[in-house]
Amino acid sequence: MLEVIQEEDKVKCSKDLNYIKLSLSNLRIGHSQLMLDLPLDYHSEDFDEAFMSVVDELEDLIKDYEARIL
Repeated sequence: MLEVIQEEDKVKCSKDLNYIKLSLSNLRIGHSQLMLDLPLDYHSEDFDEAFMSVVDELEDLIKDYEARIL
């Protein structure tokens, strides 16, 4: 019985992780659009790199979760 419950939990976790990955992808797209729409006076390479660095870290964390759970 415990194996069945654990398998159901894995399926739920997999769906949750896929949702988070999709959300991170949307963050990348939204950030790229922001950079296109932002007036040149407000562009900051530091902001751009910091934002992408955080998204990269979150994606790495999701991969770690996947390796442990799935």
